[in-house]
Amino acid sequence: MTADQLVGLQLFMERGCASCHSGVNVGGHGYCPFGLIEKPGAEILPPDDKGHFAVTETVDDEYVFRAAPLRNIALTAPCFHSGKVWDLRVAVEIMAESRLGEALHPEETTQIVAFPDSVTGTMPEVVLPVLPVETATTPHPVTAILP
Repeated sequence: MTADQLVGLQLFMERGCASCHSGVNVGGHGYCPFGLIEKPGAEILPPDDKGHFAVTETVDDEYVFRAAPLRNIALTAPCFHSGKVWDLRVAVEIMAESRLGEALHPEETTQIVAFPDSVTGTMPEVVLPVLPVETATTPHPVTAILP
């Protein structure tokens, strides 16, 4: 790891990022409140999107979202469930403000953003199957309305 990546990792842990982003993929296995201290504006968090609440209908799950895995995050923009942030620096700054209630110094943002580069690897190749051409005898799916 580079010096900036090591400092970024230290800041990542000290600032509490690792409380949601941990494990083999540096996140992705748990749910955390998006705006613990301060909710982001509607440009990031649509007002009608209450997160996991839509599934559980439990008040404690309002604005709770899956903590994204950070492995390969440098290659997989956009950020956040809404897909509205395309810059990892901006995403880190939004998380600092919404989770910590404070702004990071620009050099801290640079260092924290350097850390995910240390967990960036080769993206797996996705190979889609080649399906046969449809003919007049190709069976179509059957839909049924169940009682």
